[in-house]
Amino acid sequence: MFGTGTTEKVLLHVLVQREACARALATAFDQPVSMMQKQLARLERGGVLVSVTRGRTRLFQLDPLHPFARELEALLRRALDFVPASDAAPYQPRRTRPRETGKRT
Repeated sequence: MFGTGTTEKVLLHVLVQREACARALATAFDQPVSMMQKQLARLERGGVLVSVTRGRTRLFQLDPLHPFARELEALLRRALDFVPASDAAPYQPRRTRPRETGKRT
């Protein structure tokens, strides 16, 4: 739908996780980090993604100021509905907050 399967994976992952770095994407999809860096750079040049640097990590997120941000997000959410269950693991939200000390799992 977006030119390459990698582009679609990157956009869907960023949508679900709200932000992502190249290494996290490479790990999630078992791809080389360089491939993910190229996709992220291409999407940032195109104005679809924006990046912020936190420490030594460059995090990417959908650009909220893009003229078609709402439409793109709606399209990606709709596309997410059609991801087969066998391929849906990388698109599951992950816990980012630490657990309370002593809390049972």
